[in-house]
Amino acid sequence: LSTIVTALVHSRIIFRRLEEYIIYRMGSSMLILIFFFFSIIVVEFDFPTWALILLSLVNDFTVMATSLDRVHPNREPDHWVMWKLLLISLVIGGIFAVAALLLVYLSLETEVNWWHIWNLRPLKLQETVAVIYAHLGIAIQLSIFS
Repeated sequence: LSTIVTALVHSRIIFRRLEEYIIYRMGSSMLILIFFFFSIIVVEFDFPTWALILLSLVNDFTVMATSLDRVHPNREPDHWVMWKLLLISLVIGGIFAVAALLLVYLSLETEVNWWHIWNLRPLKLQETVAVIYAHLGIAIQLSIFS
């Protein structure tokens, strides 16, 4: 019987890892999708395509770490609750996307120019791209802990 119990425990661990992977993957996809849609349509900020490809590659390195994370199996049998996973992912991706859009809006030289408060010059377009890339990269990496 110990073999069956061990198999059940391992299957529940795998289930939890898959659940966390789905939340991470959907959350980071929501972040990228929401950010790029609204940055192009609303803010009219053209983020370079190469940066999106680089973000996707960096995103894959984080996924490798999820196969070895330590999760605790549930004592009760698990089942999929996809609406819960989708809601968690949407909240995580939405919060990070709103933060990124706010950062773009405040970083670009627009009518809301607040750089003079600290006696700083406004960011150039290349500097804004670097700031947004750093923010998106860090947000995607940190969403693994959500």
